[in-house]
Amino acid sequence: MNTDIRVKTTLHRHWKYQKLKRMLGESPMEYLVVFWSTVAEQIPNGALKNWDKEDVESACSWEGENHKLVNALLEVGFLDETKEGFYPHDWKENQPWAVGAKERSESARKAGKASGKARGKGKKTPPKRTEDERPVPEIERPVNNSFEQNTDSVRTPSPSPYPLTNNLTKEEEVKGTPTPHHSLISMGFNPLPFSEYVYDETQHIAIETESGEVIRPQGGVQ
Repeated sequence: MNTDIRVKTTLHRHWKYQKLKRMLGESPMEYLVVFWSTVAEQIPNGALKNWDKEDVESACSWEGENHKLVNALLEVGFLDETKEGFYPHDWKENQPWAVGAKERSESARKAGKASGKARGKGKKTPPKRTEDERPVPEIERPVNNSFEQNTDSVRTPSPSPYPLTNNLTKEEEVKGTPTPHHSLISMGFNPLPFSEYVYDETQHIAIETESGEVIRPQGGVQ
């Protein structure tokens, strides 16, 4: 459906307009614009078949004397009358956009339909997978953070397999100077209490006998 029409900017200076204005005794601009808009909306091709003079004046929103407006339009040349009915003068030349409304609408409909079919053909349906082809979800394995576990009940074997390097003098050891024994604790190991160990000068390790007796060589840690 048309929503606009063309009106020349020189219409109000045209001799037809000026003559019509004198015949009516008032400005005919409103009647002309309303008439052309009605035709463009209802009959885009301009063929007013089966319309009589009253119909034309109704389309102009004319409320004056019957047939006065339509006769004036015919006389000045804004309206043509043929055997088939009334036609606005040079309607196809003056309103080509309105005349082609039906064709444009049909072309747009066909183009939209063709575009929809093209999009439908381009879609590919993914093949269905059998039970054997479906991917198996990965099972999340728990992370074993050994240093975060509780090590209160963990004891190192006796004798300890970790040799302790003796870089300190015996006097420093007696005074309680930290030894590599503390490094084991900081790494997450929990050996026997420090007081239960002695230091072997020859093997450089802390030892304990099978009977549980702690051997304390001379000069060892007290």
